[in-house]
Amino acid sequence: MLWYLALPRALRMLGWQVVMGRPLWFKRFGGTVAVSAIGMFAAGGGWGVPLTPTTLMVTVGGIAQRRVVVDGDVETREYLSLTVTVDHDIVDGAPAARYTRRLCELIEQAAGLAEPADHRHGPSQPAAQGSASSG
Repeated sequence: MLWYLALPRALRMLGWQVVMGRPLWFKRFGGTVAVSAIGMFAAGGGWGVPLTPTTLMVTVGGIAQRRVVVDGDVETREYLSLTVTVDHDIVDGAPAARYTRRLCELIEQAAGLAEPADHRHGPSQPAAQGSASSG
């Protein structure tokens, strides 16, 4: 893909216009989902408003500390700014809202992240070991 960047800008723009003019080509070469992590370049929270031709765009912003009420006490917590952009011509609002709600649940649960080796089998359960029986 580095060869593409070596092309003159005018030629790259011409190629981009050809691909954008043919939706099946764009789907093949550009995909339907994109993720951008702009938060790693800035301190604090922030929202991204992407202009993208993809059906779904997830823009990860920065992490900011905010004061919130937890069990009646005011605490400082870290919040991740996340922007989910959906092409409403292709996806209806209800499935997009369900997807976004589920994505937030999974992020809040840290789903998919591996646990440290010490905690894989629980605090009181040792790892199961096979035993050989003599016959």
